[in-house]
Amino acid sequence: MAEPRRLQLTKIAGRTIVPAGAVRVDRATRWRPPFWLDHCYVEYLLKARGWLPTQANRYGVLAYLYRVWLAGGLVSGDFHYDGFRARHFDQPPPLPPSQDEIDRHLRGRNLADWPKPGCPCVGDVLLSIANRGPDGTPFPTASDAYRPARMPRSGSSRRSDNYQITRFGR
Repeated sequence: MAEPRRLQLTKIAGRTIVPAGAVRVDRATRWRPPFWLDHCYVEYLLKARGWLPTQANRYGVLAYLYRVWLAGGLVSGDFHYDGFRARHFDQPPPLPPSQDEIDRHLRGRNLADWPKPGCPCVGDVLLSIANRGPDGTPFPTASDAYRPARMPRSGSSRRSDNYQITRFGR
């Protein structure tokens, strides 16, 4: 049996085409993340990490937040990152699917999501969790090699950072 992999969904004449034998894991399914690409958490993490606001970087941040949500974080609606605390949900996000549920439905199956292969996404997170090794090591995915594009640093921002470090002891 071939190793499972993530495939890309396509749209033809207004209909979503799911590759044969794959499980769809986008926002229209039970595996959907409680965030979207222009969610305030995604925007904040892009700025906090100094990443360019490209589509691929947004998918990378969305995959990171999805992994945190599956691990039990963000269930209360609070989000903590480097001292930043935000509460931007009118109600707490829904409970994530359990590990048993992910294993039962997704282990050994190809997963289909919208981003191009090699771009991090929710499908890659589910693929690595569902097909982890017996010792708990994550299953390698194509997006593991993804490196985000960082924002260029100007001289004034470096001076500002140095001022912040010396003034506030960061």
